[in-house]
Amino acid sequence: MRGTPGAAVLVCLAGCALPATGQDGAWPVWQRTPTRLGNTTTVGPKTPTIGWSMQFDPDSYDIAYNGSPIMDATGRVYLCVNHGLVAIDTDAREVAWSFVISDNGGYTPAYDSGVVVFGSATDYVYGVDAETGQGLWSFPEPGRPNLSPVAADGVVYYITQFGDLKARAIADGSLLWAIQMGTSAYSAPAADQLGQVFSSSWSHTQAWAVLSANGAQAWVRQLPARTQATMPVDLDAASAGRAYYMDRNANLTAFDRLTGDQAWTIKLGNTSAGMAGVSVGHEGTLYAGVYDFQSRSMCAVDPDGQLLWKTQFATDDTNSSPPIVDGDGTIYFTSYKTASTPIGRVHALNPDGSVLWIKDMPERVASSPMLAPDGTLYVNCSDTYLYAFKDPCPADFNGDGAANTLDVLAFLNAWAAGDARADFNGDGSINTLDVLAFLNAWSAGCA
Repeated sequence: MRGTPGAAVLVCLAGCALPATGQDGAWPVWQRTPTRLGNTTTVGPKTPTIGWSMQFDPDSYDIAYNGSPIMDATGRVYLCVNHGLVAIDTDAREVAWSFVISDNGGYTPAYDSGVVVFGSATDYVYGVDAETGQGLWSFPEPGRPNLSPVAADGVVYYITQFGDLKARAIADGSLLWAIQMGTSAYSAPAADQLGQVFSSSWSHTQAWAVLSANGAQAWVRQLPARTQATMPVDLDAASAGRAYYMDRNANLTAFDRLTGDQAWTIKLGNTSAGMAGVSVGHEGTLYAGVYDFQSRSMCAVDPDGQLLWKTQFATDDTNSSPPIVDGDGTIYFTSYKTASTPIGRVHALNPDGSVLWIKDMPERVASSPMLAPDGTLYVNCSDTYLYAFKDPCPADFNGDGAANTLDVLAFLNAWAAGDARADFNGDGSINTLDVLAFLNAWSAGCA
């Protein structure tokens, strides 16, 4: 005889509310912030559990899997695909709309002020209404402007692979300014929202900072080697306001954001190594992926340029995008094998560099993950599916993806029937202590 849970359950059914999470909101650009930090206060999944997946583009997928998903404040996801752009309703788990063009839709789009902007391999840049999917404007842009733009405060900044850095108004696409950094460039820009935009010239092996108001040159500095990695800009006092550049020879260099003075440089790999870009974690720790002919690794560097740790992973993997860092310091990144039958992997490292988990994926994953405010980690795969990683929620007893009164009823039915699942506290007995344990978990809700 287990007794009856009693009036406390009925009171909770009538009046208990799930708490607010208080976490970071939207993920409107690649690496979340216009400064490309790649961190968030949201805590991500601690297990490699795929909560759901959905196909977003049935066509063959040969370029756009290098792009990451972004998310607006409503939870809608936007993703470049082979022939344009799609919006995904993550609640209904279906494509909300598709914006179709004649060629590849580039890498990662950018969202600001209700407009999604992306560039194409056919030399156009587009602005699309985020709600309806209707095209708002488009302009020819010679030089393949298909690398990830950055948008903030009603302006979108982007590069062309011919070495141009440009700014357009989000509302109508009108050109605000344009400069040429050289004859080729591959580093998607970053904006500090304090008056400067940062990028680099591949052809001239230079780091660039320009004024966001008019494109005037703030400073230009020579790099040890060419770079195509996006540079994060850390405004925190711990970094003294620095821009970080990672080059193809695995040199990580810190420059003063305002003056361009070099603060330090550190070499993280062999000459002619590949670089996956840099992210800035909490407390100013830098995380950078490096791959060369001998090894593949993720490195952590402190704000003074000292190596904290270096974790190696499979030597047949390639890591080509920067990691992201969650609210408790877990580092997430992707890699893929370059064998004849390529597969991808999603990695999670603990803050000390030890492996938390690794998940094999059906095909290549080459882009940075995106972490939603509810703790769901989104990964774009070349099998044309979007994968949502989410830890199981104990309060969601019936497994329908929501914590509500139906879960209480499901638990009570299991408890009354003596179902083993009702041993909620795991002490080997089914009694009122399990009811209290479940109600505590249910009151806490699902993040």
